[in-house]
Amino acid sequence: MVLEAQKFGCVREVMIITAGLSIQDPRERPADKKQASDEKHRRFADKDSDFLAYVNLWNYLAGAAESAVRECFPPPVQKRFP
Repeated sequence: MVLEAQKFGCVREVMIITAGLSIQDPRERPADKKQASDEKHRRFADKDSDFLAYVNLWNYLAGAAESAVRECFPPPVQKRFP
């Protein structure tokens, strides 16, 4: 899968999915917290693929990290490097 991704121009997405498959499934949770967990996971769900939920989550986290880094810079630096 990883080797073929280059041909289809989706290396980034395949690497995210591959990394996601290498860890414990985040959808596994205690039965008493199932509903709360489902609600939190719903924002990253994709109607066509469970695997794309990993990509959606990655994109969200990458955006949040970028925002957090930008907030660390004082306003003069933010103006120079938008």
